Amino acid sequence: MDHLNEVRMVVRNTKEGARGSWIANDFSVLHQPSYGKVDTLKEIFEALGTPKLHLKDKRVIFVEGIMDYNIFGAYQKNYRGDKKQFTQFIFLPIGGVGGNNKEIKEKVEALGNFIEDLDINYPFLLVDGDQAGKNMEEEAKQLNIRTATLTEALGGSRENATLESLFSQEDQEKFSLRSCKSKDREDKTGIAAVVSSALKNTPNLEFTEETKNNLDTLFTFLEKQANQQKQASFREIESIIAKIAKRDPNRAEELKEKLVDLQHLIQDALAPLQPAE
Repeated sequence: MDHLNEVRMVVRNTKEGARGSWIANDFSVLHQPSYGKVDTLKEIFEALGTPKLHLKDKRVIFVEGIMDYNIFGAYQKNYRGDKKQFTQFIFLPIGGVGGNNKEIKEKVEALGNFIEDLDINYPFLLVDGDQAGKNMEEEAKQLNIRTATLTEALGGSRENATLESLFSQEDQEKFSLRSCKSKDREDKTGIAAVVSSALKNTPNLEFTEETKNNLDTLFTFLEKQANQQKQASFREIESIIAKIAKRDPNRAEELKEKLVDLQHLIQDALAPLQPAE
């Protein structure tokens, strides 16, 4: 799942009167035929005979595009470093937030269906802090999808924060992140995917301190969100135990003790991840 950027599909042109094939690696998780794109991820798993992805208890972070997927996946290894405990995130792209309100609504609806179909317990949506991202956040919250913008993740230090703004000017030039999103480019998505894929496969990846600080702040934020989701899950369990207590008080007490022990174990595991005051 961390290396879907390396997958390529040869797709036969099925338009009437057309011949030949083309190469596709658009592995957005949201299958939307109306957009005229091939959902590589879906096709790959169907070809392998796998009926569905198994992401029920995984920490799934949905991001805007393949560039986000590549860069966050690459930095996850750096951020983990020598940490004894670390939440393993699975980043998945949704193919952009959409260019207008109609597309945004369609995206959110498709994302909600995807989460429901795969019974994902801990979904989280991370979007840019620009206006499109904010609109996506508001729409997603109506479906109770936990969502945050990069602006929020950075503590509000960067207004309208986007993926590129996480990088220092030096790193933007070093990794061609600025030029690959230039307005002069016709196929901005394809070029960005290639550039970020190359970055992802760069050995001994090194960033400036400014970039590392921004990315570390982002991952610390994601860790906190994961911890909050766990706490919410404990509250749901406590509610279930309360119902059990009505018909079997002794069994409920046993479950409470086990839940407390589990909470202590998780808190001890998360302690090394908490930033210093």
